[in-house]
Amino acid sequence: MTKTRPVLEKFFVKNDPVPIAIHFHSGKYTQPNILTYHREGEVHFFRRGSGGYFIEGRNYAFKRYSVIIIRPGEIHNFVPVPGIQVERISLQYLPDFLGRDQGILAFTPEYPRSFRLEDRQATRLEMLIRQIDEELVHHFPNKPSMLAWKLKEYLCLVGRYAVANKNQPAVANPAAEQLIDYIEENFARKINLSQLVAKFGYSADYLSMLCKKLTGLSVKQYILSRRILEAKRHLERQPMLTVAAIAEKVGYDNLALFNRAFRIHAGHAPGEYRRAVSGK
Repeated sequence: MTKTRPVLEKFFVKNDPVPIAIHFHSGKYTQPNILTYHREGEVHFFRRGSGGYFIEGRNYAFKRYSVIIIRPGEIHNFVPVPGIQVERISLQYLPDFLGRDQGILAFTPEYPRSFRLEDRQATRLEMLIRQIDEELVHHFPNKPSMLAWKLKEYLCLVGRYAVANKNQPAVANPAAEQLIDYIEENFARKINLSQLVAKFGYSADYLSMLCKKLTGLSVKQYILSRRILEAKRHLERQPMLTVAAIAEKVGYDNLALFNRAFRIHAGHAPGEYRRAVSGK
């Protein structure tokens, strides 16, 4: 049985002078991911490979030169095809860094969630993101101002190409989507796989297959990850709420079990996570 590894997250806090991160990923993915959620926006550019991105209950396919947009606060998971080589460049940023242009550069629901680039568009976008990465790793004069300008240019280009190119719609899977919608409505209650079998009339194996195809996770993994994400939201937004109260709100009646699950999935104890995101 594959063990879930702790995810040590990068936190941007208010006093970060440059809340931007770029990650270059390359490899064949075989391990299951877990759901994630954070305050940063993300733009993923795929240079190679195929698969999907589960975002807010739906799965969006990607292939070479695809771009995937994830808005701040959206629940998502990377769902690659096992054994397929994938190369992607991920940019993560805090919208506050955009200053008064934050509203203009926000990817509102009118923008397509995913789209493919033409060759010349892909070349220009990759060149710009590598310029941003170079600024990040060096200590050039006026670094924050230059990075803010470059980030705005990058997001403007992404927005322009999103409008110009055909949208890649979510991959339709009605049975799996109904299952996820039901879990979303009830994960904070004491639901389990047996109850879902009774509710939907499918076998446990079939339900987990549906769930994994859409989200990259089995039913049990999805429920567990979803509870931890909801706990994160409470830790971030309700500073006066105790950890025990949060555990109960997300479906745990055993505080020790909640603390262990949170540490495994988030890489931090709940109290440490709260301090990290608050910057205190």
